[in-house]
Amino acid sequence: METTDYQITYRTLENDPQYFGGYLNMARLNVYNISNHIAQQFEQASLNEDGRIKDSFLCNKEINKLNWNHVFSKTVKFLPIIKVFDSESLPKSEKEKFRGTPNIGKDFNQMSDSLKIIFGELQDFRNDYSHYYSVSNGSTRKTKISKELAHFLNINFSRAIEYTKERFLGILKAEDFNLVASKKLVEADYTITTEGLVFLISIFLEKEHANLFMSKIKGLRGTQYAPFIATREVLTVFCIKLPHERFVSEDPQQAFLLDLINTLNRCPK
Repeated sequence: METTDYQITYRTLENDPQYFGGYLNMARLNVYNISNHIAQQFEQASLNEDGRIKDSFLCNKEINKLNWNHVFSKTVKFLPIIKVFDSESLPKSEKEKFRGTPNIGKDFNQMSDSLKIIFGELQDFRNDYSHYYSVSNGSTRKTKISKELAHFLNINFSRAIEYTKERFLGILKAEDFNLVASKKLVEADYTITTEGLVFLISIFLEKEHANLFMSKIKGLRGTQYAPFIATREVLTVFCIKLPHERFVSEDPQQAFLLDLINTLNRCPK
């Protein structure tokens, strides 16, 4: 009898949760590396394992001796999502609301509180989606999120659309964003959707990895039409940049060799 091998052509939370788990692992590791990189610059305690990201010093607003303004300026280069805690960095359409009022500036307390919630739930998702079976939860996986994370995702998804409109002004049309604007991230009962989880994970991935991640997810794979491109750009607008160490030299021959070293340094160990 003829048999046909079944192959998954696209990924969903239902048919391949471990696919999402792999990228959740990567997202958690990226948070760990960024946190420790910044911690070392400000003589703060480093995390001893990536399973403790919610204990990052970035989540501790009680550290009064830190120059948080300096910490913010260093961290935002690697973790662009935190720019939403700076009123001066909000989308132009949103900044219009603050015109004529005193400068609100940066809200470090809200930043720390939000990161603690986000990192904690990112860790919970990673634990549930990285394994076939959990001793404590069996095959049941996390789908509900906190009210705080739901609000964070919804408001910053709207901001992501506005940032992308600003960036692609004259390239993408207003109607090209109708598709992405129609997507729902969180249900009324705080159940996260596939798009919501993709957005959350992509915030903590490098853009090339976020695009690779989405290239196999149902409803997000296409890039051949402008609305699909707009969707990808919105979902990746907050992607992280890892703090790769770079060696430099003014000698042309040595510089070439160091470029090879820098390239190798970017490869997974």
